[in-house]
Amino acid sequence: MFLEKPTESEENEAIEKTAIKIANSEWSNLIVMLLRTFRPLFYIGGELATFFLAPLLILFEDKGFKLIDTFEKRENIEKLIAKIEELENKAESAKKEETKSEN
Repeated sequence: MFLEKPTESEENEAIEKTAIKIANSEWSNLIVMLLRTFRPLFYIGGELATFFLAPLLILFEDKGFKLIDTFEKRENIEKLIAKIEELENKAESAKKEETKSEN
């Protein structure tokens, strides 16, 4: 059906994929800071994106609308930030373990 709301598993999958891409980038700290700063505006941004991008999002079927619906919820932004920080901490601890094992 057209314009279905994303299920919780679809939301979690989108959050996971996005967090992995952000955590693997060199800009992850900046992105987390921006996510925290602009968190109150995500709902408004999602509504504006839906309005202005609707003709283009139709080409992507429901995926575009579901992605916007996922990230206009504040709790999902919090989940995204937590997941990014978790992945960064894991990567940092893995680097520390690797350095210890080399010595």
